[in-house]
Amino acid sequence: MQQFDIFIDINSGQVVTSLTNPAAGLLPAFIQNDTLSLRIWLLVRNAGFGTGAANPYSLLNTAGLSLQVTIGDKNSNANNWYTQQFVWATDANNQYFYAQLPLNTAAITTLINAAGNVSAQSWLEVKIQQADGTFLTVLQQQITIQASIDKPGGLVVPAGQTPISMEFAKATFLPRAIVGAITWEDPNTGKTFSVYPGDDGALHCDALN
Repeated sequence: MQQFDIFIDINSGQVVTSLTNPAAGLLPAFIQNDTLSLRIWLLVRNAGFGTGAANPYSLLNTAGLSLQVTIGDKNSNANNWYTQQFVWATDANNQYFYAQLPLNTAAITTLINAAGNVSAQSWLEVKIQQADGTFLTVLQQQITIQASIDKPGGLVVPAGQTPISMEFAKATFLPRAIVGAITWEDPNTGKTFSVYPGDDGALHCDALN
């Protein structure tokens, strides 16, 4: 799946082009029923920012931080969200957050229908939750969510069968090429075993309990 990089200057609360380019950056297109695979980079201004320095930013280390991304209305009294993602992973070097943001929610469909069935305005908000539990909003930007043209059709399931989601199937069934270990369980004893290829080129089977 295509990944989209979002670089946020947390000093100004603006999207910029890259770690080395402070020019205004672009967000991906927001289209009903899509799922956006995002990487979010948080940038801190270096001393001498704005003087044409080759390194205008440093990356904010993500260790001890978590991220909350929401699309919704600005409302002083209550939350009115159309979609959100509060579970983000970080890369091994703690340089960026990554996750998927779903745009296939019923709330987005309702919003677009209420706005005339073509597109709707909303707000994208990105917050950091810091180690002490406090929050810092690093981005609030108005966005347009476009209606999709090719709508997902109704699922036709043969009699006597039940539907299964793509996400559940991917999480449940083994692919043709398995990377890493798989776990086997004896249905009678509950004993589990890890089967995996070792760095020595041999197949291993270790008891887990």
